[in-house]
Amino acid sequence: MESLIPRGNTTLDVEFSEQLQRTAEWLNSLPLARLDREREGLRPSVLGSYLCVSRPNVTKLLARLKDRGLVVEKSDPQDGRAVLAVITEEGIGLVQLAFVAVTRDLSTVVETLPQQDGAHLRTVLDRFRNGLFQALRASGCEEDSGLASI
Repeated sequence: MESLIPRGNTTLDVEFSEQLQRTAEWLNSLPLARLDREREGLRPSVLGSYLCVSRPNVTKLLARLKDRGLVVEKSDPQDGRAVLAVITEEGIGLVQLAFVAVTRDLSTVVETLPQQDGAHLRTVLDRFRNGLFQALRASGCEEDSGLASI
């Protein structure tokens, strides 16, 4: 299959690399996007279920987000022994910036594709999404996981 990204064009390679980096940053903001929708906060175990990751990985992730000032912990008002991860104003701003940047980047790429390539891209993305659903189900990830809503 012929690549949609021409190779050997240094300018395009650099632009594509930069877009991939921004997309990776956006993917890293998925936990923040979920917390943005749950402004009262989430228990780390609930966030882990949403992200389909283990408790130790959620703990490490939340520590990094706290270090960056994107998340704070607060006591769960329903259970004083539990904590909730709560997104900060800075975290909310990052989610909004990431969404705008990824939407802009993807729109720019898709708009430059010939119509036939755009249709092919939609087919490939549908196959990818269906494969992702199958992998999530096989891994035991919750059906209502946010990842399953891609």
